[in-house]
Amino acid sequence: MDNNSFKASYLNTRKDVLLISFSDGASPRSLIADLADFFSAELAKGLKKWVLDFSNIPFPSTSLIAFVISATFRARSRGGDLKIIHAKDSTRNNFVTFSQISYLT
Repeated sequence: MDNNSFKASYLNTRKDVLLISFSDGASPRSLIADLADFFSAELAKGLKKWVLDFSNIPFPSTSLIAFVISATFRARSRGGDLKIIHAKDSTRNNFVTFSQISYLT
C-alpha cells in the first residue's frame, strides 16, 4: 500500500514482515491517521511483524511516538513485534525525552 504519508512493502517472500517507509515531509496528522488505520487493518488480518524506517522522520511528534508505543504493545500482545530502523540521533532523543504525563494532559 502506498499513500502520501508512507509506503508499505514486505521484507520477505513469506509476507509476514512489513516495512513501513515514511514519505519525506509527510503531514504528521495525516501520517498518524493513515498509519493507525492501516496498522489496525493489517493486524486484524494477522500481520504481526513490523519494521518502521525512520530515515525521513528526524523529529517524531509526541503523537507518532505514542502511536509507536501503542502499536508495539498491540503487535507484541499477539506474538509479533515492531522495530525501528534508521533512527537519527534527533529521533532517538525525541523518544528518550517523550513524557507520557505531558502527552496525556
